Amino acid sequence: MPKPLSLSFDPIARADDSWRQRWGHVPSMPAITSIMRAQQILLAEVDAVVKPYGLTFARYEALVLLTFSKAGELPMSKIGERLMVHPTSVTNTVDRLVRSGLVAKRPNPPSWTWTSASARTTPRSARRSSRCCARCASRPATSRADGARGAVRPARQG
Repeated sequence: MPKPLSLSFDPIARADDSWRQRWGHVPSMPAITSIMRAQQILLAEVDAVVKPYGLTFARYEALVLLTFSKAGELPMSKIGERLMVHPTSVTNTVDRLVRSGLVAKRPNPPSWTWTSASARTTPRSARRSSRCCARCASRPATSRADGARGAVRPARQG
């Protein structure tokens, strides 16, 4: 969780003022900045929840995607498409899950140039995944309102 800022000013309002002085009034700028800040706060909170399980949000997201797929496996290209990430990121994420013993990789027979990732169904990985999912569900990322307070607010009128 990011530490609450102890500033005497609102950094989003300050950025909006600077933007306005240089390029004129653009109401979407503080809105976008607020949304991105809120996303950073929520992602840090989720990462803190999944960290005890040796996961990051990206690894958790890929593991859940594989677990919820019909066959428990997907081609790497489908993982990237569904998570909207670059193929290199998918490879890195899946390789880390393989090293953790939670996912296996294998060639995909229709085209041996493709690789599939499958969620393992070992008792260890199943227990670890279910504990992590349960903890994430029982402790929503918005539970720590102190750090998120004021992160999203309406754009200033003017």
